[in-house]
Amino acid sequence: AIDPPTGVVIADSTVAGTRELTLRLRSAPGTGVVAIRANGPRVLRSWVDGRAIDTTRYRSPGSQWRLDYAAPPDSGFTIKLALASPGPLALDLLAYTYGLRAFAERRPPARAPNVVTVQSGDVTIVRRTVRFD
Repeated sequence: AIDPPTGVVIADSTVAGTRELTLRLRSAPGTGVVAIRANGPRVLRSWVDGRAIDTTRYRSPGSQWRLDYAAPPDSGFTIKLALASPGPLALDLLAYTYGLRAFAERRPPARAPNVVTVQSGDVTIVRRTVRFD
């Protein structure tokens, strides 16, 4: 089994109606990508390990804040979010680990020699939603 990602609050404050939430996120060792999706108040600004994220450079702006962190350190990383309101926030955390894991109750069928993978290739994805009120 692969443990899903975790999120722990480091700091949480509200000033003039803007909530600033700093979190420590960790995923299982060997995780290839951690995908983060925010559900709740609009994210005004964000930082990863103290570095600002410039969402104006995203190819396709969306209504939902998102970040894909490639090759996250086993020790984890911090994200800081400035939220438009002090309401509750839910983060969907998805950890992508390369390769298919064999589970006792289900084994993936062998791939035919003329079949290739597409996009991310063979990955195992575990998901957790963490809520911060």
